[in-house]
Amino acid sequence: MEKLQLKTTYVDTFRVVGISLPSKTENLNQKSSRDCGGLWKKFHEGNYSSMIPDKINEDVIAIYHQYEGNHLEPFSYMIGHKVKGNTIPLEGLDYIDVSTGEYLKVSVKGEDYECLVTAWKDIWQSDLNRSYLYDFEIYHHTGSNGDHIEVDIFIGIQ
Repeated sequence: MEKLQLKTTYVDTFRVVGISLPSKTENLNQKSSRDCGGLWKKFHEGNYSSMIPDKINEDVIAIYHQYEGNHLEPFSYMIGHKVKGNTIPLEGLDYIDVSTGEYLKVSVKGEDYECLVTAWKDIWQSDLNRSYLYDFEIYHHTGSNGDHIEVDIFIGIQ
C-alpha cells in the first residue's frame, strides 16, 4: 500500500439524491466499467444534476453499496449530489442515506480518469479491512473543462 496515501476519517450520515443502475453490476469482465460509464453518460446527457433539489454543493458523488461480498461480487451503484438531510427526491430520482462510520480517504488528482482506475486497482490489491457497506467517491467541482480531475475516494472500514 505504499502507492496509496490513506487518511482515516469519520463521516456523519448524509443523503445523496441522483440516479442508480437498474440492477447490480460487478467488477468482472469490465462489466462495472460499461455499466457505471453508461450511468455517467445518462447523468450528464440527461442533465440530472439540475433536477436535484437542495444540493449542498456542485460536487458529484458516486456511491458503491449493497455489496454481496467483496469487490468481485455484485454491488449497486448510484450517482448524485449530497443534499440537505431529509430532502425528498423528485419523481425519477433515487436517494440513499450513507451511514455514519470510519472511512479511509484516498485523494486522487490527475489529468484524466486513469489515475482513478489506478487508485481502485491499488485498493483492490490491498489488505484493507473493508466493511463493504458503503464506498463513495466525491468528484470535486473544479470549474475546469474536464482536463483535470480531483476525486476523494472513501472506503468503508470495519
